[in-house]
Amino acid sequence: TVVNPLPWPRRELVMVKEELEGVPTQKVDGGYLALVEVPALGWRSFETGPSVVSGDVVVGDNYIENSLVRVVFDDSLRIYDKEANRWAVEDGYLMACEDMPSRWDGWDIEAYYRRVCRRLEPMGFSIVERGPLRGCIEVNYGFRESSIRQRICVSAFSRRVDVESEVDWRERLTLLKAVYKLGVFGHNASFEIPYGVVNRPTRPSNTWEVAKFEVPALRWVDVWDPDYGVAIINDGRQGYSVEENTVSITLLRSPIYPNPFLDYGSNRFTYAIYPHIGDWRNAQVPRRAYEFNQPLIVVEGTSGGEESFLEITNPAIMLEALKWGEDSGIVLRLYETYGVSACTEVKSSIGGEAIETDILELNNYGDADLRNLCFKPYEIKTILIRSRG
Repeated sequence: TVVNPLPWPRRELVMVKEELEGVPTQKVDGGYLALVEVPALGWRSFETGPSVVSGDVVVGDNYIENSLVRVVFDDSLRIYDKEANRWAVEDGYLMACEDMPSRWDGWDIEAYYRRVCRRLEPMGFSIVERGPLRGCIEVNYGFRESSIRQRICVSAFSRRVDVESEVDWRERLTLLKAVYKLGVFGHNASFEIPYGVVNRPTRPSNTWEVAKFEVPALRWVDVWDPDYGVAIINDGRQGYSVEENTVSITLLRSPIYPNPFLDYGSNRFTYAIYPHIGDWRNAQVPRRAYEFNQPLIVVEGTSGGEESFLEITNPAIMLEALKWGEDSGIVLRLYETYGVSACTEVKSSIGGEAIETDILELNNYGDADLRNLCFKPYEIKTILIRSRG
């Protein structure tokens, strides 16, 4: 049984121990990859049995491609958008920089770290996974006493390029960044923050903007033109810098105070590159970031058939929490992600009356119409559903 924790239907790869009957499947180390479709905030059960061979991934000597994107690696990473006929990433590489703040090295990053940087050259690369559903290139780097291994993977029918990193980090006062020169003009950059988005210029025009050379993003940052953009999606690496059309994500640091072992030793993390047509709203980047952070869940056993508990029809509206009410009922916490006024239908099999309440569930504001629930830009709503009577 495959469980979808998000309130929209999904078609993605999952790792299973056996082949699923009639489902596109690929044999990999540790099991099988299966391309499954699961309803919104629900589950679908599958029988084990003979699978089918299907997918659009093609692997060459130094490239992986599907019907949407082509990933090329020689001395650096490049990504070509086949649908838009343009390079999304023109040059992608790792960079190590001296990281010696004047005070508080566990917190601060000083702008002068960029004066002493070294681009890391790959020691070699190889194709480690090839098949119709996924292909992966493995790249190895060495830096002083540290070693870095990256797996760059392309999945069937997906624009998302996943970068899985395993690092044995043995440095002190050194910062590791992944840098990507993008094939966009890059006048605009948008950064997700809790329950909102901050837009920042990529070409600073005053000292305040110059000081923001390193800024946080919750799940994603997107550098975009009106017709095209590229997002970097993370699952925990949240420091970014953007200069014109170049975006970098801070992967590791190695301060001495207050924790001399921060990031020191073995580290594993993943981030993703998501090129897209149009701006981040047209490409539904917030949904793609939630999918990256909340993958489909595989559960042993079957519940029979499929079921959907809740579906949100408008991609601008996000379900951030689903929980028991403090006193009674079930609470939905939703918010508007695009910075626009928007309405959505909330399709739910949860029975009862819907009431809009405050975030502490202390004051009720009247009935909520789940067939047409409307939000102001970035508005948070708390909906309490409780049984009648």
